[in-house]
Amino acid sequence: MIAFRIWKTQQRFKEARASSRLFPVMIMIIESGAIYSSALVSVIATYATGNNAQYIIVDFVSSDLSWHLEALTK
Repeated sequence: MIAFRIWKTQQRFKEARASSRLFPVMIMIIESGAIYSSALVSVIATYATGNNAQYIIVDFVSSDLSWHLEALTK
């Protein structure tokens, strides 16, 4: 059942990709949002537990965000 849903979603994406020139930009924005959101949840979790790993994650988020923005402009 899950494999069928994944296959069906991929078929829809193939149709959308063929009809839209902005599809790669949309994918980049969605991926950037997902990465940023997961990093933000990690920062909040490490801050709540008092772990110092939050500083490492914050450094990653700032460098990763600038990389994605640069990729969008090229």
